[in-house]
Amino acid sequence: MTTDTGLVRFDAAKRALAEARSIDEVKDVRDKAEAIRLYMRQAGESLQMQNDAAEIKLRAERRGGELLREMERSKGGRPAENSSQPVTRFQDAVEDAGLDRMTAHRWQIIAEMQAETFEQHIAQTKARNAELTTAGTLRLARELARDKTRQDMIERARDVPAEGPNYRLICGDMA
Repeated sequence: MTTDTGLVRFDAAKRALAEARSIDEVKDVRDKAEAIRLYMRQAGESLQMQNDAAEIKLRAERRGGELLREMERSKGGRPAENSSQPVTRFQDAVEDAGLDRMTAHRWQIIAEMQAETFEQHIAQTKARNAELTTAGTLRLARELARDKTRQDMIERARDVPAEGPNYRLICGDMA
């Protein structure tokens, strides 16, 4: 595959993802990109070519997560009370696409990443000549979410006064 042909296909895949309006469309692009990546690995192609296919796969997973986040969810509650309620759009989309719940969850975690951070991760991984994987992207997304949660907790703790009418906050060593 020549560089020009590869770029055209890469741009076409990115366009298809940008225009995708259903999980089925996204999953189709993702599955094709993964098949190409596996073929390239088996054929002994360069890591760069494998990463190009992996990038399309990751972009599809991120787009799928964005679409899933926008969908209507079930109301929850006791099954006996909700058994007459119709299945939600989210459940339909996940089942129709043949996704399991864990995969849908992972896609949504990746979609939570800031776009700049996602792009930076892809660029840095490729620059290091390392393998671009869903697992690595998911690990980064979870670390970022954990850091954000910690930072939010620290900010909320700063708003708590050291003394109140019924308490006094004492910080010290317990040993």
